[in-house]
Amino acid sequence: ARRNATQPDFNVVGGILDPRILTIGFARRFATYKRATLMLSDKQRLLELLNHSERPVQIVIAGKSHPRDDGGKTLIQELVKFINFEGGRQRMVFVEDYDMQVARALVQGVDVWLNNPRRPMEASGTSGMKVVPNGGLNCSILDGWWDEGYDPAFGFAIGDRDDSPDEGHQDWLDSRSLYGLIESELAPKFYHRPDNGLPTGWIQMMRGSIQTLAPMFSTSRMVREYAEQFYLPASVSYSKMRSGNLEQAKSALDWRSRVRGAWGEVRVIGSGDSSPTQVQLGKPFTISATVSLGSLSPNDVKVQALVGRMGANRELVDFTAIDLKLVGEEGNAVKFEGQVLSQDPGHRGYTVRVIPNHEDVYVPSELNLIRWQ
Repeated sequence: ARRNATQPDFNVVGGILDPRILTIGFARRFATYKRATLMLSDKQRLLELLNHSERPVQIVIAGKSHPRDDGGKTLIQELVKFINFEGGRQRMVFVEDYDMQVARALVQGVDVWLNNPRRPMEASGTSGMKVVPNGGLNCSILDGWWDEGYDPAFGFAIGDRDDSPDEGHQDWLDSRSLYGLIESELAPKFYHRPDNGLPTGWIQMMRGSIQTLAPMFSTSRMVREYAEQFYLPASVSYSKMRSGNLEQAKSALDWRSRVRGAWGEVRVIGSGDSSPTQVQLGKPFTISATVSLGSLSPNDVKVQALVGRMGANRELVDFTAIDLKLVGEEGNAVKFEGQVLSQDPGHRGYTVRVIPNHEDVYVPSELNLIRWQ
């Protein structure tokens, strides 16, 4: 690259990446759902943010696409075209040959880590976690780890948890949210320096991010939770199944066979709740469900209410499963109830489901059986 560069190229390089300017980093595998070109949705507005006379922004981008991912390659081409030929060259760079060394330098050097995948396709977002102990702040879609970790005291959220079924419209909404965040929150807070030239508000967010998120999101926690929630229970189950000449295993297999054969008889007759049309935050209400189990017993199943926010198509999103308790039986009709605490504002809803339940079935989905209301 150095051999083919011209003096004007070197002059341009020498004039970018000013350490005094708010620096946003975006680096990852260029899969299409990562929406690397979301920032280009309104190129003129992006240029205005990059070249603001008092609060300029610079963006460092790095990444690779899979050799067979033509969509990812196209995203890279669009970014490079914008940088080289459409006005972004003074405030944006694309770092080639992305690898662990480049990633390490980026998470150490940026002020803000940008992540804008299409919800709910982000599995984790580990790069954003790595930025935290290095003092960087996260600006991300509420997906992956940031859906759990976000707090306005030490980070920024692009959009909200309401998803449009129209991907193009959702991209438009999220891009406007991103531009608004940079213009109204990130840049003003970064450049507000009332005490000895220091951005005290920004530094306070950095401290809060490190203190709160660094201990919470770590490899230690990951290994511990995998061990406690999966590996150790699996080990205990294995030992239990092998004991007593495999009698426990035989009993579990008999139960599975019986439940599979009778599952067609299971249905949810109805459900109801004790709440008025509007529920006060912090106030509990009761959800009840009446279920027909056929030849199965109440001990063979678990009846749950899934309570959560209503999406654009009246589907449940961000829901919590609450176990309902057996309260009575009338013939084949079995009634279950449970209390729900209203903790979040907005349009909420619920539905009821029935799943198999047995002490030796640690993951109910093993049987691939479920009955919805």
